[in-house]
Amino acid sequence: MDEQLVREEQYQQQGRLASIMDYDDAGQPLRQRKDINGDGRFDLVFNYIDGEMSGSVRDTDNNGEPNVWETYEDNRMVEQKVDSDGDGIIDFITRFDTEEHPFSMSLDNDKNGVMETYRTYVSGELSEEMMDRDQDGRYETIVSFIDGVAVHQKTDMNSDGKYDTLRFFMGIFLTSRSRTAILTAFFDRYTSIRKVN
Repeated sequence: MDEQLVREEQYQQQGRLASIMDYDDAGQPLRQRKDINGDGRFDLVFNYIDGEMSGSVRDTDNNGEPNVWETYEDNRMVEQKVDSDGDGIIDFITRFDTEEHPFSMSLDNDKNGVMETYRTYVSGELSEEMMDRDQDGRYETIVSFIDGVAVHQKTDMNSDGKYDTLRFFMGIFLTSRSRTAILTAFFDRYTSIRKVN
């Protein structure tokens, strides 16, 4: 009679239980619970479907309650939800590309349960940030980034749906190529304004 593995336990040098791996009827991983900080409580749980990782739950602030939830596809992370202050409300959601670089993030900066800030990334670098401060479904402020540095901002000051304030920034850490791109964009914008006027 063949023996089937259903559970595997690992212990620390002090004899504390560090990890438990449960297996399904086919002998594939089903769930793994880990005690990362050695306090005797499981603070990281991986879940599997058909032997492939489907998600994880973590307790990073050691209060016994999960505050980080991650979703996996093809054994790579595609989404992460975080409750950074332990109030039970998700503060930000990050979505990842096939290289596990962030490509978008939604944030609840004022902790009211509504994601009013949205960020986009290119190859893991922050590209644009949009903010809906009055939460009417329209972004009043949009900030553009190059090399992770803010270079341009447009704002709808009176919430009439039209951007009435434009700001251009020259970051001291930008490469010469990026500086040239910014100056070109600024010149094109200035020229178009003069033509309209």
